[in-house]
Amino acid sequence: MAIVVNALYKVCRFLHIRLPHKFTNRWPFNGVFKVLTHAGTFRMKGTGKWIENALFWNGIDGYEPGTVKVFMSIASRCSCIVDVGANTGLFSLVASLVSPKAQVFAFEPFPYFASMFALNNRMNNFNINLLAVAVSDTNGYADLYAPPPKKGNLYSTTLSMVHYLNHQQSKPESIRVQTVTLERFISENKISNIGLMKVDAENMDIEVI
Repeated sequence: MAIVVNALYKVCRFLHIRLPHKFTNRWPFNGVFKVLTHAGTFRMKGTGKWIENALFWNGIDGYEPGTVKVFMSIASRCSCIVDVGANTGLFSLVASLVSPKAQVFAFEPFPYFASMFALNNRMNNFNINLLAVAVSDTNGYADLYAPPPKKGNLYSTTLSMVHYLNHQQSKPESIRVQTVTLERFISENKISNIGLMKVDAENMDIEVI
C-alpha cells in the first residue's frame, strides 16, 4: 500500500491536483514527510489522521489554508507567539519557520498529540517550548475527556464534558491533566508582550482568555 500511496502522491504533486478530505482520509500516510511553504519546508510525522493526511497530500494549503496564511504572515513579525491547543504542532511549526528567533510557547495536554508534537519539534531542530498542560481559568488539575481508541474523534478531546457529549458517541476516557491560567504563565515567565496567540481549546476558549 505504501508504494501505491507514494506513486499517487508523486502524480498529484506533478499535476498540482488538490484532493478532497474524503480521499485523503482514505489513503493515510504514516511516514515522515516535508511540508513546503513560501518560507521553506518543515517536517512532520504522519499519524494516519486528518490533519497530517491533508498536509501530506495537499501541502501547506491542505488544512485551513486561509487561517494558516494569515497566521504565518503575522507570526513573521512577532517575537513571542503562544499556541493554545497545539495538537501535533502545525501552527507552532510554521511560526518557528517564519520567525526562527521568536519565542514560541505551545500548550497541548493530550498525551498522544503532545508526543507527536515533541517528535515534530525534534525533527526540525526548532526550539519550541512545548508544555503538556491545559490553559484554563484556574490553576490546578482537571479531567480531559477523550474517546477510547478507534471509538471517536480525537480532535474533539476537551476539558468540557458538554462539548464531548455533543461531538462524540462513545463514553469518554478521562485523563487528569495540569491546568494553568495565562495570567500565571505570563507572570512566571516574565513575558512582557505576546505578539500573536492562537486558541483552539474545544469549547473552552472563553476560559482560556
